[in-house]
Amino acid sequence: PTPMPTPMPTPVPTPMPTPVPTTPVPTPVPTPMPTPVPTTPVPTPVPTPMPTTLVPTAVPTPLPTPVPTTSPPTPVPTIECEPGTYFDTTMSLCAECTMGRYTDTTTPPWPTSCLLCKVGKINQAAGSSGCTDCATGKLSSSDRTSCGDCDAGTYVLNGSSCEECPSGYYAPTAQVDACLECSAGDHTSVASKATTCSSCDGGTYSADLAINCTSCRPGTSSSSRQSSCTDCEAGKFSDVGAASCESCEGGTWSNTSASSCTACVAGKASGTAAPECETCNVGSYSNSGATSCESCTPGKFQSEQGGVACENCTKGKFSDTTGAASCQSAAEGYFVPHVGMSVQYKCSSEFTPDYTSSEGSKTCDECLNTHYMDDELESRKPLHGCVKKPPGVDKQDTNTHLSTMGVKPGYYRRSSASTQVYSCVYRANCVGGVNSTVGDDLCSSGSHGPLCTVCRSDGPGYFIDVHKAMCVECAAEKVPWHTWLVVSLVVTTIALGVAAVAFRSQGARWKMRSWARKNHDSLNRLGDTFTVAWVTIQTLVLLIRNHKDTGGEDPPSLYGDFLSSFGSLVSLDVFAVFPGTDCWYKGYVWSLVGNTVAAMALTIAALALFNYKKRSGDKTAWRVLKRLVWVSKLLLPAISLTIARTFRCITYDDDNSELDKITVLSVDHSIDCESSYYYILVTYALFMVVIFPVGVPLIWLVKLRGLRERFDTTAIETSAEIEIETETETTREGAGSSTDTKGGSSSAKAVIDMKEPVLSVSPLQSLFRGIQPQYAAYFEVADMTRRLALTCGTMVFTSLGHFVLFSLSVAMLSLVAHTQLLPFDTKLMDNIHSVAHWQTLLALIVLLVRDASMFGP
Repeated sequence: PTPMPTPMPTPVPTPMPTPVPTTPVPTPVPTPMPTPVPTTPVPTPVPTPMPTTLVPTAVPTPLPTPVPTTSPPTPVPTIECEPGTYFDTTMSLCAECTMGRYTDTTTPPWPTSCLLCKVGKINQAAGSSGCTDCATGKLSSSDRTSCGDCDAGTYVLNGSSCEECPSGYYAPTAQVDACLECSAGDHTSVASKATTCSSCDGGTYSADLAINCTSCRPGTSSSSRQSSCTDCEAGKFSDVGAASCESCEGGTWSNTSASSCTACVAGKASGTAAPECETCNVGSYSNSGATSCESCTPGKFQSEQGGVACENCTKGKFSDTTGAASCQSAAEGYFVPHVGMSVQYKCSSEFTPDYTSSEGSKTCDECLNTHYMDDELESRKPLHGCVKKPPGVDKQDTNTHLSTMGVKPGYYRRSSASTQVYSCVYRANCVGGVNSTVGDDLCSSGSHGPLCTVCRSDGPGYFIDVHKAMCVECAAEKVPWHTWLVVSLVVTTIALGVAAVAFRSQGARWKMRSWARKNHDSLNRLGDTFTVAWVTIQTLVLLIRNHKDTGGEDPPSLYGDFLSSFGSLVSLDVFAVFPGTDCWYKGYVWSLVGNTVAAMALTIAALALFNYKKRSGDKTAWRVLKRLVWVSKLLLPAISLTIARTFRCITYDDDNSELDKITVLSVDHSIDCESSYYYILVTYALFMVVIFPVGVPLIWLVKLRGLRERFDTTAIETSAEIEIETETETTREGAGSSTDTKGGSSSAKAVIDMKEPVLSVSPLQSLFRGIQPQYAAYFEVADMTRRLALTCGTMVFTSLGHFVLFSLSVAMLSLVAHTQLLPFDTKLMDNIHSVAHWQTLLALIVLLVRDASMFGP
């Protein structure tokens, strides 16, 4: 700390107290005058209990004076001295104490003198009953009338004397009982009576209670105010009394506590402040005293550490960078013809683009690792036998020939002479292979056929598990428990519903019907919203599946997983909903026949029930057909896609004239598209096309056009309803009330009157309910055409580019048409359908981006 300035002390008071000043003699207390009447006898030195004689008064009184009852007075009156006074025996009275003295007696006997205040206490008023303490660090005067200071460098001992500070202690001003310690790193400069404690300068140090500072030895240093010197770090040095250590220059080094630095030997180097010289790495060298290692120039190398020179590369090797630890062998596809070269020559430049060479070769005699050697082509056209490897072949293998070309897992190759490698649909079925592994040898134990897509029927039998993307043994896999749980819950719910309807009371039935009529519009709106959600998800699932079959990429995993959770249900894929069922009903034929026959059976059953109820006079018979139309609206695209897949076949090895081509059904590779069995299947599918994707929409169109006039004549303007309701409400509120009806005509939409006798019992209600009258006759048919175009129509295109272009065109035209027409009678449904159209368009854009690999794989 900065030494404190020593204040000028006040003179130390003399330790001996001054003599007590002579106090003036107090005035005697006057003796009280006796009462003239009656005359009392003269008191005796010792009072007597009764006077012996009575002195007669000058004037006789009529009555004699009674005998006094009080004791006679003493010769000397009684005196009480208060605190701060004493009894002056000479004057026989109480006198005040002078300054510096006091008395505190409150009961006799009274003091005959005043007490001097104790050391360290004073009083400055006469007649005081006590003394006050001096301030800390001050000493009372001898007469105890004032306090004074000791000198700097001293301390007050017991409040009675000033003592000098001993060695190592100091006092900027007088201290109390002891001086301040001078701590380590500081010094007092004098042996005693020090007034300051100053810090040691840099390069010196001191211990506690030091008089002087000590210089640091060589190899150490200290900053100011330090209790010890610090050893210099490795890489630094110092002389005696150094305030800091200096860094060693480049090319030198030092240990800790060094007084000088040492030069580096050859093969090593150092920068400034180096604790040691670093050995030159491989690929570099140095002379003695070097500040850095020099890197070997291109064409040279140094393979050992601490080298003093670089060596030339041998023939067949090269180094193209500085600081090479070794020379590189010529890479595959390159060669080095000379010694000490810094570059290698490329086979594709010096020979042909497709040729390469082995490592360290002086010539080019192999194909690039991205190509394979077609020996037959090479024999016909020398230096033209290297062919680019197809996807699915390991491009890291070197010296690959067509007959030995293996494929990676997830890919398939028909024969050792095949130049085509295919990506497997069920990738887990294709286990891959090396060298000449081809055909069924590439398939897992439960699969065979083209692309390993056909599950084996021998032994325990196998079925395709779409979730595992492989054939699974029928005995080893069962329907998942959660599937049976869902089915059980659905069946139980339906059974409970039927029982409730069958056995509920007439009152409960009436309440249910009343609630349904009251919430009719809300229930219809909820059903319409569910229908839009189902239709949108179904369209996206089927569209993405077709996109994948055409060779496109999968959507992002999160989005794809979300759609996949609904995929099996909305696409009517029973085999996916209930894994293992194709152990009994194998192949695509069961899907085609099962879906179409089930749909036709459902239609026939509905018609039969309708006729039965109609003949029985049931006025609600039309509702059976209404539900049939609604179900067909939901399921028609999935059934139509199943039918459309019959017409897509795929040919394998169609570019190799030496192999027998094979054409199989794309959705089921066990079906040969050139077999008579397939032609029977096509005939059946054509018949189903007429019934489902063509017939059903045509029936809708004919029936809806028959109701067109009723749509127009029963139309109600929503603005008129608002005005009527407003006027009614105004009438109820009475005169003087007003209601704002502005703006009704600006958002007016026509609404079909669903209470019209014919429309109220029409089975086609799900096709025109909620649609404006001018669009009701054809809108639902147009929308079904859009859905069929995106799901079934895309099956026509085998080129991915044509597929995406067609799908985008349909989606954009549909969105524009909906935006311009706004065909629904409520803004809510228009908005919901707009979202559905945008969802379809955005999904196609995402697929396009994935196909283009804009953001990587």
